[in-house]
Amino acid sequence: MNTMIFTKLLASSQRVAGEERSLLLGSLRHAAGLFVLLLWGMLGGAWAQSSPSLTFYVQTPDYQTQTRYMQGEVRDSIYFVFGEKGTTPTFTLKAKPSTALNGTFKLSRFRTDGFTKEFQEKQTVTGSEATFAVQEPGGYLVEFTAGSVSLKRTLWLFYDDIKLTGLRAVSKCDGLTLAPLFNYDFDAIRYDKFLYYDLSIDEVSEYQEIGAGYFKTVNWFNLQNAPVEVFGIVPPRITPPPYKPFGYKVVVETLSGKKFEAATEELEPIATKAKMKIEINRNLDGGAERWEEGGESPKGEAPFYMRMSSEAENATQLHFSVRNDLRAVRRGRADTLFYEKIAASSEAEVRPSAELFTAGVYRAELRTVNEVSGCQDTFRIQVKVDSALLSKNAIPNVFSPNGDGINDLFQIIERDKNAKSLKEFDVVIMNRNGIQVYEYHGDIRKWDGWNGRKDGKGNPLPVGVYFYIVRAVGWDGVEFSGKEYKGVLHLYR
Repeated sequence: MNTMIFTKLLASSQRVAGEERSLLLGSLRHAAGLFVLLLWGMLGGAWAQSSPSLTFYVQTPDYQTQTRYMQGEVRDSIYFVFGEKGTTPTFTLKAKPSTALNGTFKLSRFRTDGFTKEFQEKQTVTGSEATFAVQEPGGYLVEFTAGSVSLKRTLWLFYDDIKLTGLRAVSKCDGLTLAPLFNYDFDAIRYDKFLYYDLSIDEVSEYQEIGAGYFKTVNWFNLQNAPVEVFGIVPPRITPPPYKPFGYKVVVETLSGKKFEAATEELEPIATKAKMKIEINRNLDGGAERWEEGGESPKGEAPFYMRMSSEAENATQLHFSVRNDLRAVRRGRADTLFYEKIAASSEAEVRPSAELFTAGVYRAELRTVNEVSGCQDTFRIQVKVDSALLSKNAIPNVFSPNGDGINDLFQIIERDKNAKSLKEFDVVIMNRNGIQVYEYHGDIRKWDGWNGRKDGKGNPLPVGVYFYIVRAVGWDGVEFSGKEYKGVLHLYR
């Protein structure tokens, strides 16, 4: 029994010892891990401290941006310095490593012939930081060496001495050109002055986006500072040109933050604009005139009374004319039916004779002249004249002259509408035996109609059937087809 108790105690003591050994080994492993982490951190910090960076910049720039290309994960800086054209500026470049190291700084300037590129050494400085004075814009490289440490950085420097010197307006008969004037050619600004190259590749590759976008905003105004519809630093030609005194102002802001402003003086226009209004007299009875605007397609019937009113601008002379229908010209008729030259005024108008117009399509023209500038302009509009002669439906076939006020007269139905194109009018009335009982010859607008009496003033004629013969000639000299209209007329009482 004692032996058994001893054996159990021995096994129990061995199990406890094993557990203590396991705990000890775990503690040793944990301590070793902490030591490795601590050592790695110390080595990492030492590595970080052994890899300094290099700062390279332009002192007191007026504007700063970055290149489109990247060298590694960093874009190069682009610096603008403002100044005046014709001066010799001095630019200050500074370089300094991130840690206090004494070494050599070598400055080189970028050069290219369009096919190859290189950096040409310009200056060398020793110390813990460097200051370089240069007088040429462009790309620069600084290289720093101190023992085993070798660092380099690049940047681009531009001298912005662009200035807006004026605003030119070139006015011609058919358009106006506005041109802001700079102390550099516009193409030089656009393509050359702010050109830089990709330093991340071996090939020669240039960037022009700074010059292309140099003029950030461009706004145009008149001399009263009201915005006008002119756009861009090189605005399209303005057509039509101004016809009244004018002037323009341009306000420009550049990509680098510079602001320019220039304006013209008030300028006199040289162009002239031809425009006229066609009006038609709708009252053909010889009474008070009733003028109506013809609009864009004037149209009327003979006799055609027209007046041509000037609405021209900046003209000193007005030349009115009426050109004949082309069909008439081909038949040998005159090309120009009417011409009159008068001095320009706000109330200038002419009235071609109605005798000129027969059925056809005419061209009314106004040519304006500015005698000072020599500019001219012409306005043309088609005018259509109809010769709608008397319709047979306008001649009644029955009337009752009994004094009741209804159909008491034999006359043209709606005379003002249906007979206004007639110049000459003849009517003959005969009884059923062929004996003439009435006739009229003259202006249809003055004919009151037939009252059913012999010759219009004798005794009343009996009820019955009568016959009429109507002959008419239009203002264009054209007679009815068939020369005359004949018909039956019933007289009732």
